[in-house]
Amino acid sequence: MSANRDTAPMVKIAAYTLLNFVKHSFWSFFGLFGLVYLTDVVGLDPAFAGSILLASLVFDGLIDPLVGAAIDWLRSKLPDYGWILLGGVLASAVSLALFFNTAALDLGIVWLLVLLLVFRLTFTVFDLSDNALASRITASVEERTAMAAWRKAAAALASLATGAAVGYIASDAAEAAVRLPVFALILAVASLLLAWLGYTALKRLDQAGPPIKLVEAGEWLIALGGAQGALVLAFLALIETTATPVLVGGLIYFSRALTGDAHWAGTAIVILTLAQLALLPLWAWAAVRLGKRATLALTHAATALACLAFAFLAATSAVWGWLLVGVVGAMVGGVSTLRWSLVPDLIDAASRDGPRLETSLVGLVSGAVQIGSGLAVAMLGVLLGLAGYSAQAPADVDVSLLAGGIGLFVGSAHGICAVLSWLWARSVRAAEAA
Repeated sequence: MSANRDTAPMVKIAAYTLLNFVKHSFWSFFGLFGLVYLTDVVGLDPAFAGSILLASLVFDGLIDPLVGAAIDWLRSKLPDYGWILLGGVLASAVSLALFFNTAALDLGIVWLLVLLLVFRLTFTVFDLSDNALASRITASVEERTAMAAWRKAAAALASLATGAAVGYIASDAAEAAVRLPVFALILAVASLLLAWLGYTALKRLDQAGPPIKLVEAGEWLIALGGAQGALVLAFLALIETTATPVLVGGLIYFSRALTGDAHWAGTAIVILTLAQLALLPLWAWAAVRLGKRATLALTHAATALACLAFAFLAATSAVWGWLLVGVVGAMVGGVSTLRWSLVPDLIDAASRDGPRLETSLVGLVSGAVQIGSGLAVAMLGVLLGLAGYSAQAPADVDVSLLAGGIGLFVGSAHGICAVLSWLWARSVRAAEAA
């Protein structure tokens, strides 16, 4: 094992964290404004717009393992992930900028759908390559946990930056039509530069990591099916991401119903993000002492309780809404941190019994996240329809019904994940004891 891999300097971890900031800037921007753009700028019905995003995310999720296999194959012929990762960043930036400019350029619905699918595909290339690097730049379990916490902090900061702009960008449909295209272009250009800087610092560690060998299709399928830990983690990710984005994506609509504009949502997202950052050291500490799987169960259980409180109290006042969003954020921040800190461990574990698959296993988990996120968008569209949302009269929404539906749905999903994660932790400990 390479000494460079055993000890990843802090500058390298910082560079890896920068890549996650870029990635989650894309993710946060599209997650917060994708549905808003389709409903308020393009003028689509919320349920129909949600269905479009659902279809694109399901497409993304289904192809993730195949894209991962293609990247593993290509990576076996290249010295590092450089061209693959940076090519994904470039294509993602261009397609995202064009997607949010389809109305301004009068490109029509067909081009909008094409650009949406191109963005999903190219973002997947970036995402899988980026996540696979974690298993290459350090071999320390503790360091991977710390690295996941730093990357979660970067993701939170990306959400914070996006959320802080919500009130300015999308306070109403007219402002969204003017400002969303401009901000999409700014994001695209800035992300290209930051991603290049981040990967340049990681290049040598990437090249010093374990070798990836070309495998036959049959051997790949056997290895993928035998990666039980990755399959379990992917299933948990599917359940969780079907729910959590419903709450986050619904904040703009909830804000308009509660206060008449989107400024409350901007503050709420800032509060949620700061709460995530505040408890990251606690989750990292617990993961080292209790184990990653047990801590994952704990974070899911805490999130479930926080969401139930949101369901019954968030609509009573703006202050209660902010407080409960912060509590949910503090709890749910540990979920994705623990998930992605487990991935490199599972890659290494699977490689002991078969060929080393990196982006293929990442693709299982990422695909589940994408499919879950698509289902969440569709679910949010359904909830908005049931609550009576209309872009022309956003204040007419039944805010109690919207908050209750969101809180109960998200809380139930996290409760299921808490039980399953706890059972997984017990089974792994029993196997290790035997």
